[in-house]
Amino acid sequence: MNKNQKLRPIRHTILILVISAVTMSLIITSLFGVISMKDIQNKSEEALTEQAMSNLSTLMDKKTAVADMKFRWYKDTVTSLIHYVDEIFANYDNYSPREVNFADPKNGGKLVIQPVLANENVKWDDVKEEAGILANAADHFEPLMIVNQGIFSSIYFGVKDGFILSYDDQSDKKPLDIHTFDFFDSEWYKLAEETQEVCFTDVYEDLFGRGLVITCAGPIHDKNGEFCGVLGIDILINDLYSEVMDMQLGEDAKYFISGSNGKIISIDPNMNNRSQEELGINLMVGDKDKMGSSTSGIIARGDRCFAFDTIGTVGWLLCVNVPQESVRELANTIGKNIFSSILIFILFFLIILTTAVILVLDNSKKITSPLTDLTKDIEEMSGGNLDHRAVVKGSTETAALAEHINEMADSLQEHIRNITSMTAEKERLRAELDIATKIQSDILPVDFPARKDISLYASMTPAKEVGGDFYDFFFVDDDHLALVMADVSGKGIPAALFMVMAKSVIRNAAMMGGNAGQILTASNRMLCKNNKTGFFVTAWLGILTISTGELNFASAGHEYPAIMRENATYKLYETDNLPPLAADDSTVYDDDSFRLDKSERLFLYTDGVTEAKSVSGDRFGTGRMIKILDRNLESDAAATVSDMKKSIDDFTGNIDPFDDITMMSIIWNGQ
Repeated sequence: MNKNQKLRPIRHTILILVISAVTMSLIITSLFGVISMKDIQNKSEEALTEQAMSNLSTLMDKKTAVADMKFRWYKDTVTSLIHYVDEIFANYDNYSPREVNFADPKNGGKLVIQPVLANENVKWDDVKEEAGILANAADHFEPLMIVNQGIFSSIYFGVKDGFILSYDDQSDKKPLDIHTFDFFDSEWYKLAEETQEVCFTDVYEDLFGRGLVITCAGPIHDKNGEFCGVLGIDILINDLYSEVMDMQLGEDAKYFISGSNGKIISIDPNMNNRSQEELGINLMVGDKDKMGSSTSGIIARGDRCFAFDTIGTVGWLLCVNVPQESVRELANTIGKNIFSSILIFILFFLIILTTAVILVLDNSKKITSPLTDLTKDIEEMSGGNLDHRAVVKGSTETAALAEHINEMADSLQEHIRNITSMTAEKERLRAELDIATKIQSDILPVDFPARKDISLYASMTPAKEVGGDFYDFFFVDDDHLALVMADVSGKGIPAALFMVMAKSVIRNAAMMGGNAGQILTASNRMLCKNNKTGFFVTAWLGILTISTGELNFASAGHEYPAIMRENATYKLYETDNLPPLAADDSTVYDDDSFRLDKSERLFLYTDGVTEAKSVSGDRFGTGRMIKILDRNLESDAAATVSDMKKSIDDFTGNIDPFDDITMMSIIWNGQ
């Protein structure tokens, strides 16, 4: 129509005016935008680079603290074991020899103690008895090796008389025709002998192919303070590397531990010899003047960044060598994005100038195509394909939205990876706790005496997966039965570890003879030594003479036992209660005695029984415990313990136990 033809020039005129105004605005805006973005780029790179360096320094502080804790724990463990071996040397005549055999394939996978002679001049017959006496240390090695599977490879000690006693499960991997090893020239022996301190060796390859290890070793002395030999633990480096040195700084990052002289102590398994030279020793030597006496810092040289911090316990340096580009990755990324935005902005500006009329009049659909593509990208991601990324098309607003969506997808993927990792770690910890629970249950005796003259039964129910309570019973000789009931302060794995040590110490002291007070006094002195954790243990110890019913006993801060005598009801047998074991090494424990007649009973327990709480907060109490015991006067020992446990469960209902519940019932039936 002619009318339409007349209107068209007006539309063109309006379009030209609009495009002209937009063009002028874009020219002015672009000039200011380019200048401002360039200034922001420079300032952002400086600020973000400084922040990245600070983050790297913070990461090194945290990792060094973890490494120092690890090395301090290794050192404390060796110190504790040396103490036990020193005790054997100091009380040599109080121990009986144990059977010690050379490596045997049938012992493969079993934790056994085995000898190795220093050279052919040492004759086994000459040292066999001494080796048998020292083999008693295996009682202390066993719980450590079981709890630290995958961390400790072997525990051993070499003595001046020319032999090693090694406690490990590698018997089937040792040559049967070679029983000598000149350990006097080994680094772990010479270092401990020269320094007379607990120290660490360099990293070396494990003889049985289990990976890289370090040895923590220290000197052994007799009661006169004379040097007798060296005790060492081989520690697999994988655990230290995975927890300390894996900082997730990229594939090009290299981690290692170095001595103050620049010698590499422990390295990333992926570093070859050339990279060790280029990234480790040469860098430290080249920057020695810059480092000075600093214990930590960051040094940038060329395209690499070298960060270091001191591990206080050993005086070594924890080091990471990473490309500066990785450290400043965020700043570089922002700079690149700004530069790309400038180029896109300029290109977009030129496109507007040349194609604005066509886009407005004939290609409106293309204007919305970036949003359409972005919608498809979002649908692809929401469908589960988180590896998909949006392609930027169209306006800068659409590009920013696409970048944010891509960042959201990156964050979501990282979150999923973290959840997966946390789930795996939780399962690993659960498996380790299950193993610890099984180990603890196996430690407590469950083969109760099947005899006519005595009936005995006991149980232990931990409040957590593992507990600190324990009971024990064993024959000191054919006519004397030792009865132990004890409660370690605290709960969980730390209390369980101290429980294992306390149980072993009390049993060993009892086997050396003496009355109940003397046994607890000796056990207290042993537990007080090197008790840096501050644990203590309440204990009740009785020595029952089977033939007469005479019971000699002593208490270290433990609950009063309940006794049924003279065909009457149960009563608490109250005596002076001295401090718990491991609290004061000067404590001397008194003993007391009484005689059980035929069918008279004894009930031992921990405070988890009397302090069990109901839903309303009431305690189970000793009164309720005595009533339940009185209604079981005709029951055997097992039924008495079972009824007491059921009564406690009924009283507490669905409440989780607050403390470990441990009980023992003894009935003396006479000869």
